[in-house]
Amino acid sequence: MKRYFAIFNALLVFGFQGLLASPNDAFSKRIDAVVPSSFSGQIVISDADRNLYSGSFGYADREADIPVTESTLFDIGSITKTYTATAVLLLAAQDKLSLDMTLSSWFVGLPEITGSITLHQLLSHTSGLPLYSGDDDDPCDRECFDQWLTKASLEFPPGDRFSYSNPGYSALARIIEKVSGQSYETFINADLVEPLNAGPVGYLQHPGNATYAVGYLADQRIGLPTELGWMEDGPSWHLRGNGGLLASATGLHRWLQATATGTTLPGVWQARQFERHAKRREGVWYGYGWSILDKPWGEVIDHTGGNGFFFADARWFRDRNLVLTITNNAFDREQVQALINDIRATLGLVE
Repeated sequence: MKRYFAIFNALLVFGFQGLLASPNDAFSKRIDAVVPSSFSGQIVISDADRNLYSGSFGYADREADIPVTESTLFDIGSITKTYTATAVLLLAAQDKLSLDMTLSSWFVGLPEITGSITLHQLLSHTSGLPLYSGDDDDPCDRECFDQWLTKASLEFPPGDRFSYSNPGYSALARIIEKVSGQSYETFINADLVEPLNAGPVGYLQHPGNATYAVGYLADQRIGLPTELGWMEDGPSWHLRGNGGLLASATGLHRWLQATATGTTLPGVWQARQFERHAKRREGVWYGYGWSILDKPWGEVIDHTGGNGFFFADARWFRDRNLVLTITNNAFDREQVQALINDIRATLGLVE
């Protein structure tokens, strides 16, 4: 696992000076050399529009001896929020909604303060809604979630400060459905993913021959995402819209490349997506669906996703024109974070 995060070392020390040159075997071998035999997942590296490296490692299903391939679908966790935010901004660009509109425009029976929450506040995690509405594997349909909104206790007045909220993004997914007249998953695929050839991405709308990665915690099989409390039409609304989308690293990478090249949204709306709408902590802001980080080597647009056994990372080194995507189905967050800190210290990237 430590060698896995040495990928970042290889990229940051060597890559930024030479990655924009034509891909070569030496670079691929350098990345292959730091991937441990225990790593199970995918790694894709490119500049904004050219593939520099793609590798598949380990097993999608250890018990069935099914290897990871470039089409294996992984749970990408909270990177789902990048799709949700972009969908809302696309509807705004089409004049079907305004970011100043409030929850009371679509939901009835809300307390006055909850009803006053704007789309801008939901997108920027400044709504005051709590971190969770319930357990991800606790079945909750649309009516259940709408009822939860009527009873939700806000942690602070809307707009007061940043506080990450998963149900805020589930509320946005419900609004996407109400405005578009389509299911959240259908809209994401038909209006965002398919035009960019960045699929498949979704919960259930995948090819019949799709291979799904099984989640593992150390050597323990946790199961397929679809086995973890999903309902007939997809995951619980405690998760839907804020997490749990399934994608290959290849598809996710195409999505990130489209983001980097400005093809996901009309220019003015993409610019708004990456404005620094809320400060998370020193050097880290939140735009709409993406974190924005100031680093010694420049600005980084980033989102990660994980649930303890799946992990995904999508990051755009904006000033270096470099895009990196990683998916993994056997992940220890605390251990990896410690390794990231060690690598930062090794590189002299002290924050």
